[in-house]
Amino acid sequence: MMWMTILKAIGTLAVVVLISEVQKRSNVLGAAIAVSVALQVAVVHVPLLNDAFDTSPLSLGQWATCAGLASAVLW
Repeated sequence: MMWMTILKAIGTLAVVVLISEVQKRSNVLGAAIAVSVALQVAVVHVPLLNDAFDTSPLSLGQWATCAGLASAVLW
């Protein structure tokens, strides 16, 4: 179950990174990205949302792995 949570986070972060690189200057897009990241973190770390979305909390190292893999779209 943990690896599915990691894959979900990687997918979300990859989209966020790609969109932010394409549209750096849009304030509305920046707000949408911030809300998207906040919701992803909430789904992963809020116990009620863990049950609803079948996720489990990630450690800081796992988040770093997700961010590193998500940034691969920039290379």
